[in-house]
Amino acid sequence: MPTRPSDRTGIYPHGQGWRAVVSQGKSQPQIIQHFPKETPFAVMQAWRADQQAQHRVTRKIRASRGTFAGDAARYLASVSALPTIKERQRHIGLWVDVFGTRHRQSITAADIRRQRDKWLAERRSATDARPLSPGTVNRRLRALSNLWTVLDGPKADNPVRHVEEAHEPESLPRDLDYQTIARILEEVPDLGRAPKGQARSDVSLTKIRLRILAYTGMPAKQLMRLTPKDVDLAHGLVTLPARKKGRGRSAALLPLLPQAIDAFRELAEQRAFGPFSTSSMWKTFARAAQRAGVTNASPYSLRHSFLSVVLDVTGSLDAVMAFAQHASPSMARRYTQRAAAKLLKQHASGVERHIGKSLPGAKRKTPTKTAVGESISARVKDALKRKKQAENTGAPDRI
Repeated sequence: MPTRPSDRTGIYPHGQGWRAVVSQGKSQPQIIQHFPKETPFAVMQAWRADQQAQHRVTRKIRASRGTFAGDAARYLASVSALPTIKERQRHIGLWVDVFGTRHRQSITAADIRRQRDKWLAERRSATDARPLSPGTVNRRLRALSNLWTVLDGPKADNPVRHVEEAHEPESLPRDLDYQTIARILEEVPDLGRAPKGQARSDVSLTKIRLRILAYTGMPAKQLMRLTPKDVDLAHGLVTLPARKKGRGRSAALLPLLPQAIDAFRELAEQRAFGPFSTSSMWKTFARAAQRAGVTNASPYSLRHSFLSVVLDVTGSLDAVMAFAQHASPSMARRYTQRAAAKLLKQHASGVERHIGKSLPGAKRKTPTKTAVGESISARVKDALKRKKQAENTGAPDRI
């Protein structure tokens, strides 16, 4: 039987595994989930946090019919099959905090725009002075717009359509060269983490997963969805499940690099396929990057790095789209910006050399003499030589 953690967290030993419990109050049954013995403690904690957040949202939207909160409850029930339902619940819950007791018909575009501007200006929390990013605010606006569309139909009046989305500056791929990636991975500890009261593992699963991300370009959430059956180590192939982000993308069969095959083999030996804590991975990577002297890097940089190399080697947007599972070429074109910048850098080096030659004090090459110039110079030197000889002998000077 596994040893129970020293702190009471709602996670208890159960048989040969664990049982995680979330309370919904005295009048509601508990939410219970069972996990295998080898499940990382952080994964079970993350599950409990998601369930608690969902329960808070559900409690907020228990309101009488006709209010925004009541309409939000009907909307969330109708879109419960969304793969991103947890994120949608959080976004709608925030709008419930703003408009909960009002009738939806009384909410205007000006009200929504005012809240948009407030989110873009106010600090995130008491400990984080940064405002929300435009991308986060825009996702909240899209969730609210979808509520109107689902409940009233696509042709009905929708005040969110009259609110402009916040400007999102276009970002370049945040790629790293693979020598830098190797230095960061070298700084990741080889020993794994463990819950309080348990011995640390001899193998760092986080390091194995980071190697997979670095040499496949897949995002962490996609790695979580893989099973041992999806990876053919003998033939070096992986079957990526259908991706539902954006326009979506069907399942794909892609080749694996030798480095990725080795990492997947170690993951299989540790029986570590399945969910894991992305927040824990990000913290481990951030600490390793700091020790390696690298700034502004995250595990998602590994995806950008791999896809940028794919474009450099193949010059093909189709190859980038295949490895990234992008449904739209516009997403893959982000990586052409890096290739264009690389070419411009080469041109800039040539311009720099040209300018350097024309600067004051710069060393200049002696111009090559023409055949005519060389002939004139020789004739002048010969005349001066004969004149000097004549002066010495008293002979007439003839040039």
